[in-house]
Amino acid sequence: VPGGISFGADFQAGIPAIPVGNFTIEEVGGGFGFNTSNNGFRVTVTGAVSAAPGTGSAISLNPLEVTVKSGPVIEGFAALSVMEQNVADASLLIDFPNRLFDVEARVGFDSLDDVNIQVDGASRIVLSGAPNDTYWMMGTRFNAELLGLFNANANILAAWGLDVNAHPEYSEYTDFVSNEFITGGEISGVHLDVATEFGIRKSNQECVSFAVGKACGYFWNSTRCQLNADFGGGNYGFFLGSNWEGGGSVSLLGADVAGADIAASGSISGSYINNVWSANGRASGSISAYVGDCKVGCQTKFCWPSCGPFDCPIPKGASLCVSAAVEVDYRSNRGMQISLDL
Repeated sequence: VPGGISFGADFQAGIPAIPVGNFTIEEVGGGFGFNTSNNGFRVTVTGAVSAAPGTGSAISLNPLEVTVKSGPVIEGFAALSVMEQNVADASLLIDFPNRLFDVEARVGFDSLDDVNIQVDGASRIVLSGAPNDTYWMMGTRFNAELLGLFNANANILAAWGLDVNAHPEYSEYTDFVSNEFITGGEISGVHLDVATEFGIRKSNQECVSFAVGKACGYFWNSTRCQLNADFGGGNYGFFLGSNWEGGGSVSLLGADVAGADIAASGSISGSYINNVWSANGRASGSISAYVGDCKVGCQTKFCWPSCGPFDCPIPKGASLCVSAAVEVDYRSNRGMQISLDL
């Protein structure tokens, strides 16, 4: 290298596994490096730790690595495997010259064949005391899916003095925060966004066939909760809402017999933003049903067969469609408004 010499080596010890109680230490290795031009150095220790010896590394930390660099700067990494499937990992950074502490843990696996679970999540804690960039952050994000029936998402963030534009590396923890609760480009508060979905949508309804016909049904719910407290700007807000859908149909010998679809939703929210108080409440519902050969969508009517020039005495079916919605909205700079839709 210019002005000096850089040298180093990495090695694998190749020693047998070392039992320590209920654990074994294996794949021991490491390395070092030195640069004479700036007296920079690096020392690394690597290995793997397995629990329950003799089980084929049923639970293990592999790899496990710790590096100390000039500065000093300490870096660490570990990956957790269960039955040879990587399910989590963690990283650590302690940068003394830049006054930075950063630790992050991630969990995630694509699926377990027997139960079809998908999980992805991470948590991160960062403390910075750097001049002109002092902040702290604690964030968590999580997503889980089960059998295609259940989906949950959660984002939680607590931070102070975090400049979101200067730190795009944290975007997966900060992107969910609305600009209404970011003051001067900085996040200084507590924010939460949790959403769940459960059931089967109408487009994916389940059907069962029997000797002379078929029956189909579905049920679905979604719920969302949001909480925002921007202590730096004095702005606050919350939201809680839920949607419900359900229904089904029956047919015999290829002909429609009956069916119904029911939907309902509701939400409440409130905020204090830029010295304006607000509150809102909404509720709505609808029912659409039919009997016989009268599957005509959202209409209330009788369906009549074709009897030529004569009036048919008996309808071939009937349909019903009813819906209603109400909303109450209040703003401290405007007053209250109420709307009703039937």
